[in-house]
Amino acid sequence: MPVEFVVGDDKTDAAAATEEARRLIEVEGVAAIVGPLASGITIAVAESIAGPAEVIVISPSATSPAVTGANDSDFLFRSTTSDAAQGVILADLAKADGIEKVGVLYLDDAYGQGLADAFEAAFGAENVAKAAFQDGSASYLAELQAAAAGGAETLVAIGYPTQAQIFIREA
Repeated sequence: MPVEFVVGDDKTDAAAATEEARRLIEVEGVAAIVGPLASGITIAVAESIAGPAEVIVISPSATSPAVTGANDSDFLFRSTTSDAAQGVILADLAKADGIEKVGVLYLDDAYGQGLADAFEAAFGAENVAKAAFQDGSASYLAELQAAAAGGAETLVAIGYPTQAQIFIREA
């Protein structure tokens, strides 16, 4: 059967993504959606639009453990490993390097929170100082200082390149 690709832009925004998914499903009549890429946006699309419409969503990069428990009517899939596993692997790598105290700086969304929590549980909460940050901030210095609290030897930073340009410079 021929496959026709219909393209949409979620603008990395949950509201825009749900409207775009609505257009793809109701106007374009798509049978499936590949994407969105971000965990929180993927969950919003699957729970509010695609799941109720019984349209499959396959995300190639939504890693948050919350994706597993999404109220999606079993129409949401991902083709990558959950952060529930990636957090354990990251903790194992840190332990293998002999690191005992870690500061975790993470984006305050489904992706960042999920990976930070999985890492903390695997590494040991008593040896982790976590600090959440908001996207779009001009500075993350206060969050970096909070993550360094308790004598962190290493910083685990969970975010995107645009944020990293700021917090790497400030670190």
